[in-house]
Amino acid sequence: MPAKRNAEIQQPDEPIDFITLLEVRADELETFIEDWKRRSVIMEKADGFISDTLEKSQLSDSAYQIINISHWSSYNKWLAATNNPTYAAQLAADHSRATHVKVTRGFYRPVAGGMHFYD
Repeated sequence: MPAKRNAEIQQPDEPIDFITLLEVRADELETFIEDWKRRSVIMEKADGFISDTLEKSQLSDSAYQIINISHWSSYNKWLAATNNPTYAAQLAADHSRATHVKVTRGFYRPVAGGMHFYD
């Protein structure tokens, strides 16, 4: 099913971060990670893709075992990449492998930040 444009996204041609919080059943965690890596290769070739990471919690009682963070040159570029038929087909195939996944996702723009360098 194609991703639909969200009218709430302001400035759809500005850089945006796509963050997904994932609750994945423990016995499907490694399968989910393998599938994400395969889909990530497809996304890396997309116009507007900047970078992505998949973070795994180190605490067993964490509400979200996995967090996906991807950076895009714009919401419109993310939308086009997500609706790419090759990516959509792979996503549909992967969803049949890891079936116990709860997804919470959103779009974000930085409003504050900092960087610390260790000596």
